[in-house]
Amino acid sequence: MQFDCAILKVRNVRFVIVIVKPYVLVSSNREHFRTNLSKILPNRHIIFLSKNSQGVPTYHGRLDIAQYLSKISPYKLPIKTYKII
Repeated sequence: MQFDCAILKVRNVRFVIVIVKPYVLVSSNREHFRTNLSKILPNRHIIFLSKNSQGVPTYHGRLDIAQYLSKISPYKLPIKTYKII
């Protein structure tokens, strides 16, 4: 499995921003996907980031983290590609 994400810690809160396609945010499997990622990335809140066709970001996850992220440019996030074997 391969995915793009940013692993961050802000004010002692550890979280992972995972880049997803827009359909994931409305999918009935969204929470199943989040649960599986939590097994790979334990002890971190999983936040999904999706951009629409105009590049406008939408965050989904813990509300205070999503609100914090909405105030910063997604282009400033340290996003890397990770492979899980």
